Amino acid sequence: MDFSADHIGFVAAAYALTGAVLVGMILAVVADLRAQRSALAQLEDGHTGRRRRAARTEEPSTAKAEEPST
Repeated sequence: MDFSADHIGFVAAAYALTGAVLVGMILAVVADLRAQRSALAQLEDGHTGRRRRAARTEEPSTAKAEEPST
């Protein structure tokens, strides 16, 4: 590679930008992995931060099924 070329600044900037983007993507993936592991641990422990409603105990329907017409 000829470092005295006129476009060396462009090439160096392209490599620097590519490196910065790759590092940013790796950091985003690591942060997401930690968040997913934390969410999974909360689900496994049963601590979702939400309370469940009490289950309703409804009576079964007393309506009779319509008889087929003959």
